[in-house]
Amino acid sequence: MLNKREKRDKDIPECIETPTGIFTVSGNWFFTTEKQLKSYAPELFKIYRLSDLIQKSERWIKSTDIVGIILSMILLITFPLISAVLLALFFGLAWNHFRPAFYTLFFDKLLRPFSYDIVLLTAAVIPLSFLGITGLYLKLICGLLMFLIFKFGWFRKLADRVISSGSKIPLNDRILNMVIVRHCMKENIALPAVSQMESDILQAVHKSAEQRRRFKK
Repeated sequence: MLNKREKRDKDIPECIETPTGIFTVSGNWFFTTEKQLKSYAPELFKIYRLSDLIQKSERWIKSTDIVGIILSMILLITFPLISAVLLALFFGLAWNHFRPAFYTLFFDKLLRPFSYDIVLLTAAVIPLSFLGITGLYLKLICGLLMFLIFKFGWFRKLADRVISSGSKIPLNDRILNMVIVRHCMKENIALPAVSQMESDILQAVHKSAEQRRRFKK
C-alpha cells in the first residue's frame, strides 16, 4: 500500500509530451516523442521504461556540473590558483562539448551517487575545509565561486548556448540518442534507424521554430 508521499510522487508526471517533443519537470526539452522513440527500438522499451531513459539522459545533461565541481576541488588542492582555475574551466568546456560521446553505462553508474546533493556537497565541503584549515583563503574563495558556478548550472547553460549555435541537432537529443544506443548495445538489440532518429529530430526542431515565429507574429 502506498503512503501519502509515495502516492503524490507517483501522481506527478516525470515528463509531458507535446506535438513537437517531450518536456520534463526539470525543464529539459527533447525534440522527439514517445511514439517515435518506440518505433526506433521497440525491443528496448520492453526492457526499459521511457521515464528511466529520460532520467539517465537528464543526469548526463547535468554531468558537466558534477565533473566541474569535482575537478575544481581536486585542482585547487594540487595546483597553483591560476592554473587550477584555468584547467577546471578548460576541462569543464571539453567535457561539456563531448558529453554525448563520453556517455557509457560505467560512467553513468560512477557519477550517479554525485547526482544527490548530499553526496556532492560532502565531496566539495571536505577539500574546501582543508583549504580553510591550511590558510589558503584565496583558493577557498575561488573554490566557493567555482562550486556555485557549476552547481547552479550557470557554466553549463552558457557553454550549451555556444555549442548549440553551431549544431543542427540539440545537445539534449544527442545525449538521449546516445543513451538509447548504449542500452541497445548492452541488450544486443539492433538499432538500424539512427539516421532516421536524427532526421525526425531536425524536423521537430524546424516545426517548433516555425510555431514560435507564427506565435511572435
